Amino acid sequence: MSAVDSQRDDATPVAPVRAGWRRWIAGGLFLVTGAGLVVHILVGLPLWLTVAGAFVLAVGTAAALGSGALGPAARSRVLAGLMSGAVATVAYDLSRLVFVTVTGSSIKPFEAWRLFGIALVGADAPVAAHWVVGALFHVVNGLTFAIAFTIWLGERGPLWGIGYALVLEAFMLALYPGWLSIQAYAEFTQVSVLGHVVYGSVLGLMARSLLRKARSRAEP
Repeated sequence: MSAVDSQRDDATPVAPVRAGWRRWIAGGLFLVTGAGLVVHILVGLPLWLTVAGAFVLAVGTAAALGSGALGPAARSRVLAGLMSGAVATVAYDLSRLVFVTVTGSSIKPFEAWRLFGIALVGADAPVAAHWVVGALFHVVNGLTFAIAFTIWLGERGPLWGIGYALVLEAFMLALYPGWLSIQAYAEFTQVSVLGHVVYGSVLGLMARSLLRKARSRAEP
């Protein structure tokens, strides 16, 4: 990032996205839970261990980058990402639930939550713990993925949000069917694609709106 870009970030709390390599790395640090899940599925290491390892790596990387990687503009995007991600995650889950209910699909839209919980606290833990811990992990993913998008591309709008969500969808379609032992692959794909399109649309719309409002408040 050039000196001019650095001065612009310092002067404008919600500057338009001009993501130099530090910005891209800073956004990537919020994908630690997703990275841990991918390693868990592919390698078989305990999920708590892979997530903890990814978190330690992220903290070390953030420390190496210094505070400049998340300057005032990026910190504003983190807040916008949290808010957008919360609404987008709810919309994602509701859209899948409605689809399964209306179509009578055999897919269990929240089964991954239970498996997240088992992977994090062990099969011997109470069933309720599996669901609670798994749901929390799901929510954390929804929020942190949204923060990454908002840091990188938050002002781009819903089409970019959908594109981003479909990249996440591609990883899910590559990994989840084998992990969840899904037989009805076509139904799973329909439910999953719908959820991610809704997630990306809401995320892109809200992130852009929040960043524009914050930028307008910051202008003299």
